[in-house]
Amino acid sequence: MTKIFSPLSIGKMEIKNRMVAGPIVSNWADPEGNVTTRMIDTYSERAAGGWGLVVVEATYIRPDGNNFRQMLGLWNDRQVVGHNELAEAIQLAGSKCVLQIMHGGRTARYLATEIQPVSASALRPWNVNPRELSTEEVEEMVDQFGIAAGRAKEAGYDGVYIHGAHGFLITQFMSPFTNNRRDKYGELMRFPTEVVEAVRNAVGPDYPVMMRINGDEFLGEAGITLDLAKEQAKALEAAGVDALDISCGGFESGWHQIQPPYYRRGYLVHLAEGIKEVVSIPIGVAGRINDPTLARTIIEKDRADWVVLARGALADPEFPKKFAAGRIDDIRKCLACGEGCLKRLFMDLSVTCAINPRVGREWRYQMKPAANPKKVLVVGGGLSGMEAGRVAAERGLDVALYEKANSLGGTMALYQGMPKLHMREFTNIVDWLRRKLKTLEIKVELGTEVNGESIQGFGADVVIIATGAAPYMPDIPGIDNPFVFTEDDYLAGNVKLGSKVVVLGGHWGAETAVSLAREKEVELLTLVEESEDIGGSLDGFRQIVTKGYLEEENATILTQHKALQVVNEGVLVIDRNWRLTTIPADTVIVSMGRVAKDQLAKDLEGKVTELYKIGDCNRPNQWPILFAMEEANFVALQL
Repeated sequence: MTKIFSPLSIGKMEIKNRMVAGPIVSNWADPEGNVTTRMIDTYSERAAGGWGLVVVEATYIRPDGNNFRQMLGLWNDRQVVGHNELAEAIQLAGSKCVLQIMHGGRTARYLATEIQPVSASALRPWNVNPRELSTEEVEEMVDQFGIAAGRAKEAGYDGVYIHGAHGFLITQFMSPFTNNRRDKYGELMRFPTEVVEAVRNAVGPDYPVMMRINGDEFLGEAGITLDLAKEQAKALEAAGVDALDISCGGFESGWHQIQPPYYRRGYLVHLAEGIKEVVSIPIGVAGRINDPTLARTIIEKDRADWVVLARGALADPEFPKKFAAGRIDDIRKCLACGEGCLKRLFMDLSVTCAINPRVGREWRYQMKPAANPKKVLVVGGGLSGMEAGRVAAERGLDVALYEKANSLGGTMALYQGMPKLHMREFTNIVDWLRRKLKTLEIKVELGTEVNGESIQGFGADVVIIATGAAPYMPDIPGIDNPFVFTEDDYLAGNVKLGSKVVVLGGHWGAETAVSLAREKEVELLTLVEESEDIGGSLDGFRQIVTKGYLEEENATILTQHKALQVVNEGVLVIDRNWRLTTIPADTVIVSMGRVAKDQLAKDLEGKVTELYKIGDCNRPNQWPILFAMEEANFVALQL
């Protein structure tokens, strides 16, 4: 048996394999933090996917520790009943489950709590200054962690999982960056070890107590380093923790915690490996683990005792089951795009997955056999077209797909080929859909353009238009100059770059600007954006990292500047103070969003029985991956 499929003991608990569905805040609770039917349905389906352990997401232990509007809580006894329903649903589906308990401390959001945040020290991350806890208040907080753990045990969870990472309250005491106290809790490990002892006293000697900690805060010597984390791990083992899960980061370095697609897979494995050297308890690791071969290798090489997939469990809840059955190509791998999860979470919306919009919405997207046989014609082989074809075919409908280009994937296939920025993860969903279309024996015609007349001749009962969108070109003088190109032209390799490049559009074009700035031909890159910021189309962490990359490349970023004209010398722009400047350029790349290619849909209105329009040809410039997949599922499941 491959080691990743072998059992693992965590204290007195045995999990059936080494794959753990990690915690990720969903915003699926009710406004008081209570468990909802939605949570029970989603976690039950996840557990049925074959995970050895399911970690139920970060759960605040008292009202002032809440980070989001509808975060899960366990701060009073009345909430135990709902948690019991959740725990039993997970167990019934075949997985063990533990509850992650936390307090946000200085990261708790006033908008969610309407209470001033508290912390180890008064260091502000948001707009509201946190208040430093008194010594007596810290002692009370220790007790409340113990009380919450007792409630978790009463609710029937198989163990409790203390959140001591990601810059939340416990980390704020553990880190020299945030702990400037002069009382006894100025000792970095005093509070966390007392929390562990309080939890252990509340749950007894045989109940599994796990803890997530930072292996590095990525703040240099000012914060937790790997060397300090090793010492902290030893102290936590001595205090009674049965297992440690290694993560990283905090408020000032969150992009290391939830890594963008540019970061390598297995980003944190070296941290787990280092801590595993100094303790005898099991060690787990998270961080860009979306591939079964990587997961197996981490375990086989003894770099960690289990692997944690959080976003990966959203993308494919059946990851372990498919892996065990040898169906590796059938696994829908996370893209690390952040579009359905991270971006929505930090907008305080409910979380889903951009490539698996069923997550958290199982009641809406139910795969059932079609009631009546239908011939379905899909026009367009980008994400939305392929997904609509897949879902319709899986429901038993007769599907044909026509694509004008010579390959499938549309804009997504272009984007994954970004020359100088690692976007290869985006090919995961394109390749997965291509394989699905082949397995389902869907008729796919490439290099074939159809029109209203030919479509009517197919005799289809349903026509789904998924023709995508074209790059938007501003209506300004000189835009037709031969040195002006679209982002698509660059991604397709159809641009001979000069040394001075101007990118028009920083909202959509920030990542493309990074790639361009790294091209060896480019000596000067200027990014022009009309709004106040760049990277607004990205999730927050992709945005931060992209800005950092542009700074490293010495790119010039001009926000609140509008292009007025392309001239022989470059681009004439005007700023917010009505000052005119000509930016030198011998190459101009336009990345200002897209325009729906929906003329075919308009031509067919009233001429076919059922007509649908999905993806970018319906709603461009919003949530390009999520809306494509969401609309495809919604339409195909109604047929």
